Amino acid sequence: MFKKPYLPRRPRFDGVAFRAKVRSAVLVGLGLGLAGCDALNPAFVEVMLPAEQIPAQVQTADNPRGHVPIFFVSNARFDGALLQYMANRGLDVSDANLRPRVRVQVTVSFSDGSTRVMEFLDGAQISESATLIEGETEVAVIPPDLNRPSLNNQVAQCDVASVVVAPNAIEVYIPVFWGLYEQVEIQDVGIEIRLTELYPPQFYVLQVDDVDSTGDTVTLRNIGVRDVAGPILNLTCGTVVLYSLEGTLQTPFVGGSPGYFADNAAAIAAFPGRFAVKTQVR
Repeated sequence: MFKKPYLPRRPRFDGVAFRAKVRSAVLVGLGLGLAGCDALNPAFVEVMLPAEQIPAQVQTADNPRGHVPIFFVSNARFDGALLQYMANRGLDVSDANLRPRVRVQVTVSFSDGSTRVMEFLDGAQISESATLIEGETEVAVIPPDLNRPSLNNQVAQCDVASVVVAPNAIEVYIPVFWGLYEQVEIQDVGIEIRLTELYPPQFYVLQVDDVDSTGDTVTLRNIGVRDVAGPILNLTCGTVVLYSLEGTLQTPFVGGSPGYFADNAAAIAAFPGRFAVKTQVR
């Protein structure tokens, strides 16, 4: 059976959940990264700590020049049917806060014309490693990025002209094998469903809906045109940028296994679910 090679990378903003995920990294990482600043941006600190825990000298400090902290968090969810399938395959899905692994690239442009690409990783490091198909074991090659430490905050030095999540720069990790199927009519037997290709767990680039010249949606994919992250322009030093990915990672099923039929264009286009990018600037 032909095995398709690794594909090119396709990949609830809840303030309380966000604080819980990044507070420790902030207090250590940014404490070092901003050591040269006069003070931390109060708006930034308010995101990380309750007001009663903010030191008095920080609460009254002016926004310091020099830095723009940028954060990303995966607030996506696994579909219930997919979670049950993963549990049946032996994956540990007992964590009530389980989130899909997401990889995002953010391009920061500076007033001097230079640019810097920042990559963020957040979500569960969970993956199926092998599956049995017709007596043969298919083994997934786990991408190194799946096991890299999470990285959900970085700091850009001023002066920042724009921050942009580029098109095709959001990838979600599909932690299970999924298949491409076809229906074959066999004389005197009937219709037989055949697996034609098996895809390993991998990062999958999320696609924006196709629209026509009038802006009407013609193909539903992963992200609506109103749910993409627009460019953030002319940021002042001390501004905090927060991105989150919302939505549900889900797959269609064929015969109890993740996958879709080769002639089901709508299912292929919408795979692996519906998402939206939320942005906050403080």
